[in-house]
Amino acid sequence: MLIALFSMICFIFIPFFAQNLQTLLVGEVLQGIPWGVFQTMTTAYASEVAPVALRAYLTTYVNLCWVMGQFIAAGVLRSFLSKGGELYQCVPTVFVKLLILYRRMVLSCPLRDPMDLASSYLHRMPIRSRVAMVVRPQGQDRRSQEVSASSYLCWC
Repeated sequence: MLIALFSMICFIFIPFFAQNLQTLLVGEVLQGIPWGVFQTMTTAYASEVAPVALRAYLTTYVNLCWVMGQFIAAGVLRSFLSKGGELYQCVPTVFVKLLILYRRMVLSCPLRDPMDLASSYLHRMPIRSRVAMVVRPQGQDRRSQEVSASSYLCWC
């Protein structure tokens, strides 16, 4: 994530100061890579790591944030089209400063080893819940083998 954040900071200046369409295209393509990382990581977290009850809400919220960001970007672009002048050159530097501030806030949080965090959560749970998280129900293996044996790729 930090590599994507740093590359976004670097790539934001390419389309902003582009003099022709080829440079604009290169800048947009290079910015698409970190945007893809951001979208993939947030959606994967929301659908895999988050509690089951919150997964639908979090994945919807990720998409809502992207849509709201598009509306904000369109509004900022529209306002700068009518104004002109030297004010537009401040936008990338403000964006970069906000990203660096965000990075400092995130890294200032205490980082813990994920295994220590998981073990501390497991120690707080009752013993039956811990065993239930590790052991699969007996019928689940047999049922999954039956389903996989009777399914074909052409059904997709």
